[in-house]
Amino acid sequence: MQSIADDLAHLQQYVESHFFWDNPVFQACERGELAMEDFRVLFGQYSHYTKNFTRYLAGVMFSCADDLLRARLSENLWEEGGGTDPAQRHAELYRLFMSESLGIADPIAVAPAEYTSAFVEHYLRGASSPDHTYSCAFLSLGTEGIVSRMYQILVKGMLKAGFAVESLGFFQLHIQCDDAHAETLLEMLLASRSRPDWREVAVRAVDDALGARAAFFEALYTQLRPQPVCALIDAARSRQPIVPPPDARHRYRRDEPGEGLYSNQNPRLSIDFDVTRMHFDGGQVLDTRTVHVAPHARNERHQHAHEALFHVLRGEGVVHIGKKQISVSLGDTVFIPRWIFHQTQNTTSEPLVLLAITDFGFTAAVLGDYDRRTRLKKIDPPSES
Repeated sequence: MQSIADDLAHLQQYVESHFFWDNPVFQACERGELAMEDFRVLFGQYSHYTKNFTRYLAGVMFSCADDLLRARLSENLWEEGGGTDPAQRHAELYRLFMSESLGIADPIAVAPAEYTSAFVEHYLRGASSPDHTYSCAFLSLGTEGIVSRMYQILVKGMLKAGFAVESLGFFQLHIQCDDAHAETLLEMLLASRSRPDWREVAVRAVDDALGARAAFFEALYTQLRPQPVCALIDAARSRQPIVPPPDARHRYRRDEPGEGLYSNQNPRLSIDFDVTRMHFDGGQVLDTRTVHVAPHARNERHQHAHEALFHVLRGEGVVHIGKKQISVSLGDTVFIPRWIFHQTQNTTSEPLVLLAITDFGFTAAVLGDYDRRTRLKKIDPPSES
């Protein structure tokens, strides 16, 4: 029989070298490819996994015959549930992150995609397996044990997208505390180590957990990946006009609202803005938006692949582009290059309204058609802090 150290080293090596770590979402985080909008989709879907986490822990507890180990696991449940303060339960802290840092007005209303529902159901089955060895390995080495490394990758991507460090407390909490949770579940796993197929069962459980998470991220990335640029090229070469339906929109009148895209209000960070999209039927390249920044507020410092023109429709402020600060007022137009960090600040007591004309449609098509890893390595990230 192998020693405990050998068994754990074998399992840990299996976790560390699993194909899950090469998923496209993590690769995109490492390259700084994901924008604020992408993380809204990502964490909106991931919230359905997070809010069910106490159910996964309860499933492992149900299959455990040892009352002492169940008592130890109940400590994890107690902490996940916020102890005596329900407002501090981890699922609620996650929703607070979604509303304050992501600008999702009603996190609970985010509907799960089919792949998200399949991911949650897979986890409920895995954690609730009657085979206690399997369920413990599934939730310890295959889940809790990867949280620190996984969240560090996501945090890296969010910081590159312009998130403020202080807005990522939920992830820092789990990076610091989930190792202790993993140790409790690992102790429960080791309690059944005398069974002859212990290592094989543990490996299978870890693979199932990581494989399900990899499938989730693959499907999520597919959702974020736009249509190939080939369709745009074909449309241009065809010389055929795009004929919108008779009721298609071709004009927006002054002060007419567009399609709500996203917003973010965080008084602590002086962030208060909203973005609407002016959707013109038949458009394939240009993406036109209006950005409303509240008095004496700003939007997040961020970067993205598309370039943009900001035209001031109302108010005054400062547009930070890299290390430059450009004062703007009514009628001014500012150019934002690709991938440069930028931020808009309202310096007056009146609203600041910008018309943002971007090539989002074209850029999105390009990013979906080329090999992202090879191409984006050629783009030097901004050097400013």
